[in-house]
Amino acid sequence: FPTARQRLLDLLSKTRPKGALLLSGDRHIAEISKVRVPGLGYDLYDVTSSGLTHVSQPHEEPNQHRVGEMVAKLNYGLITIDWASKPLTATVHINGDNQATYLTQAITF
Repeated sequence: FPTARQRLLDLLSKTRPKGALLLSGDRHIAEISKVRVPGLGYDLYDVTSSGLTHVSQPHEEPNQHRVGEMVAKLNYGLITIDWASKPLTATVHINGDNQATYLTQAITF
């Protein structure tokens, strides 16, 4: 994993895409992470959301890039994009049962 992660970060640094956001799942937890990528010009966020039917047992999992808490409850992710805003803004929500909101993060590009 560390080698593949570094290859991805190097690719992003080299190509400098406008408005990259990483989405992942199938970990049975939810979390939002943020890193600085040299040359990218904005913070790179990685949003993980899963699962709707199964979750991991509550546990500690170190992540120095995590924004907020790790969520070990049934959850799903929702992203709303404000196309008219300058700069462009995407708001990420990690939601759960009964309209619960566990995490919210505004991301600007």
